[in-house]
Amino acid sequence: MGTKTGSSTPAATEEAPSDLDIALRTLAKPQRRFVLERMCEHGGPIDATDLAAAIAAADSDGAAIEDSDRVLRSLRHIHLPKLTDAGLIEYDRVNETATPTEMGTQVLTSLAESLR
Repeated sequence: MGTKTGSSTPAATEEAPSDLDIALRTLAKPQRRFVLERMCEHGGPIDATDLAAAIAAADSDGAAIEDSDRVLRSLRHIHLPKLTDAGLIEYDRVNETATPTEMGTQVLTSLAESLR
């Protein structure tokens, strides 16, 4: 048998991803960018239910309750935790309020400026 010349695992010398790398990967999903944009536009803590209603209204001509409930579930279980883990927002699960962090605002502003 021949010898292996490569490895399928990353080298031990590879650097861990930076905060910016993590933030950009998190914001690669359009839904998360939209959530962060809505939060930044709001300017302060926003209730997850209000955020879900705003997103559902933007997705359709009328905010059907079913759509708002579906959006709220995806916010609670997917998008808000991922944005929190990336350091882009602070999410209070007890009060169900979310606030963009300074980093979240800066990253979003930088992305918007680079796309102009």
